[in-house]
Amino acid sequence: MPSKSALVALLICSTMAAPLRAETPLTLEIGFSQKALKELASLSEMVTVSAFFFGEPAQGATIEPDEEGLIFLGLEEHVIWPVPQKVLLGANLGSMPLTQVVSPQVNVNVYSARFGAEDNLLDCALVDGPVQDLAGKVLPIDCKLIGE
Repeated sequence: MPSKSALVALLICSTMAAPLRAETPLTLEIGFSQKALKELASLSEMVTVSAFFFGEPAQGATIEPDEEGLIFLGLEEHVIWPVPQKVLLGANLGSMPLTQVVSPQVNVNVYSARFGAEDNLLDCALVDGPVQDLAGKVLPIDCKLIGE
């Protein structure tokens, strides 16, 4: 657990951080193969979209990096129906302690939600990289059944 002084420093740094511009949220365009659509529908299975925000520590960062040397900024998850659709991510980036990292990064994974099947059924493209490079673009994520 972080010390009280570290939490106070984090609060001060996060309130001083400049808010990210309106175009910062990421737009994912999620698509599914016909086989995946049929299988997920037959199981009443849903899909999880999970975004992990992180970054390398900035000079003077007060948040302790993890064992990989990265600072965790936040996690965003959406559970959606398996139909082709756009999903917006990163609406709360401006409230994350962005001054603690050199550049915010995101790693997005999409997988079956495991409501209708015990194991993940999907093989989906990944999105991974600096938020500033990915923002303002429509990022395709195509999903198919594992082994398809």
